[in-house]
Amino acid sequence: MIYVQKSSAIPSSLARQTSYSGEDVTDQLNSDFHGKCYICEQKESIRTYNVEHFSPHRGDTFIKYDWNNLFLSCGHCNSVKTAKKFDDILNCSDATHHVEEAIRHYCNPFPKEFALFEVKIESTKASNTRDLLDKTFNGEHTGFKKLESANLRALLLQEIKEFSDFLEGFEEDEDEKEYYSNKIIQHLKNDTAFTAFKRWIIRDNLALNETFGSYFEKEITNNNSILGRKT
Repeated sequence: MIYVQKSSAIPSSLARQTSYSGEDVTDQLNSDFHGKCYICEQKESIRTYNVEHFSPHRGDTFIKYDWNNLFLSCGHCNSVKTAKKFDDILNCSDATHHVEEAIRHYCNPFPKEFALFEVKIESTKASNTRDLLDKTFNGEHTGFKKLESANLRALLLQEIKEFSDFLEGFEEDEDEKEYYSNKIIQHLKNDTAFTAFKRWIIRDNLALNETFGSYFEKEITNNNSILGRKT
């Protein structure tokens, strides 16, 4: 889960309060969230997208059509969050929640590994978010969820393996150092799959963090500038 700066422009269809998933809403959510589920961060592999109410509206009209309460999620994560009633979690669009630093994401790049999540900034929201991420990636509470979680981990491992190969190339191949550096930087951008895991690989390594850590903040700053969003 990474920080997402949502557009300050409210889709016009929400004012009519006839639907919270109009085309202008889904298009803007897709743009803001880079086509990724805000919880698991899978991207091209998503089969079912949902417009999720970050806080359940429970019939409250204002919350139901509140642009700030609408997020892009995949069907798997939305159903896990709803079934387990994970209401009080970190808001990835609220900079004060420090979502990227609050939860360490890690997964060894080996077959059949589970994803690991560690609270780094203690709070109830952070603990609940960790539990949600664990259920999303490692859940086995139903047969279908077990399969969905296993498929999600397989996609994660594939992405982490590719990223690790670029890191290894950067350290070992002096002739192609610039090539591997550019590949690493591309993988650290907001619009790539499973970005949080990759950024934590960098954070956990002092030398790599000194070389590539600045790109996290640079990416967010550039995003805000290009899209004319408020910080």
